[in-house]
Amino acid sequence: MRITASRTTLYAGSLALLLAGTLFVPAVGAHAAPGTAPPADPPSGPPAAVAPKPGEASLDARSLAREVDRSFYEVPTPIPATPGRLIRQQPIDAKLYTENLRVPAQAEVIMYSSTSTDGTPTVVTGTVFTPWNAYSGTGERPLVTLAPGTQGLGADCAPSRQFVAGTEYEAFQVTALLLAGYSVVVTDYEGMGTTLDATYLARVSQANAVLDAARAAPQTGLPSISATSPVMLYGYSQGGGASAAAAERAAAYAPELPILGGYAGGVPANLHAVAGYVQERPAGSILLFALTSIGDLAGISADNYLNAAGLEARAWAADNCVSPTSDRYGTTPLRSLTTSGESVTELIDRVPEYSRVIDEQTIGRGTPTFPMLIGQSPADDIIPAGQSADLVSQWCSRGAPITSVQAPAVGHGVAAAMLVPDALWFLHKLVEHHPAPSTCG
Repeated sequence: MRITASRTTLYAGSLALLLAGTLFVPAVGAHAAPGTAPPADPPSGPPAAVAPKPGEASLDARSLAREVDRSFYEVPTPIPATPGRLIRQQPIDAKLYTENLRVPAQAEVIMYSSTSTDGTPTVVTGTVFTPWNAYSGTGERPLVTLAPGTQGLGADCAPSRQFVAGTEYEAFQVTALLLAGYSVVVTDYEGMGTTLDATYLARVSQANAVLDAARAAPQTGLPSISATSPVMLYGYSQGGGASAAAAERAAAYAPELPILGGYAGGVPANLHAVAGYVQERPAGSILLFALTSIGDLAGISADNYLNAAGLEARAWAADNCVSPTSDRYGTTPLRSLTTSGESVTELIDRVPEYSRVIDEQTIGRGTPTFPMLIGQSPADDIIPAGQSADLVSQWCSRGAPITSVQAPAVGHGVAAAMLVPDALWFLHKLVEHHPAPSTCG
């Protein structure tokens, strides 16, 4: 049976994924034995959205039946000066299937070279996924470079580690993209999983990590991923910012990448506006991560402005993931953690180093040269819709081919799922060389 793509089937498929496992079920199925090669792509056959028959082994990933050794994340010496160079790789058992729908794909964790905000060479880890089934679309199988949303700063919060643990919420997005027939590479961002400084919301570093992941993935030798594979960007929330920043930097930083376009949803384009919007809300606890990473970028320590409770909170958040941090500090007024009783935005406005660095992270001053879809909920409780609209306006004013879509009036997390069908449809139209019309003007 051949399944063809349409906007209706994409919406239905996305809903089916949500109903099947909410996001995914962190459980281990039957896997290929260690050292067993994945089946070769047949010359023709059904697309990736086919579940195994009853009694068949689950082909959710090629497995070594063990976690990735911690030594994999050790920073090499010297670091390759050329960005996008694959440094090491290892097959993993990635838990990417819902309760009722298995994903026939294989996965490897990778380390690759990239460029930090200050222009120095650095390393980043990530995860590459590719379907086992033959690609039935137009041309070569596309590669989606996915920028994940906020994870936290603890070493075990890195998506590559959470895919193995079965706790990564981006598994839903990855599953949807794999079932659409695409290969996917998910960056951990600079500093995640390794001993390097955290780069949470660092515009240049995150953009580079996304683009260099697309450079490194073809070097793995995994099936259907090559240097000529069409590339598409994808991200929501922090990932939306990274995807949007990558779109702005691609022409200058990675001009050789054959990028068709991309999707960026819930984009934190103006960090000052985001901080002011979220600092009095339960999700304001994510600003504890930013205090560490933005302080590192500014060359100052947030601890200079925090009281004893604030010192404890920042240190705790620096070693933990987003959910436990939200559970622990979601109801804590952030101004109660500063020595002066100031809010986060008041602190930013008072400290020149913070003001400068926050301004440098603004997205919208560059111009994408390929089509981008921007998605946003008008009722987002974390990312203010106004600053997302400003980003679209700025890009459109310079002639960028932008399509914007509005999710229903729902919160940030629900909007992430509800925008997936629009994102998949937009990517599908790019692959078919019939991009969605611009909504500018």
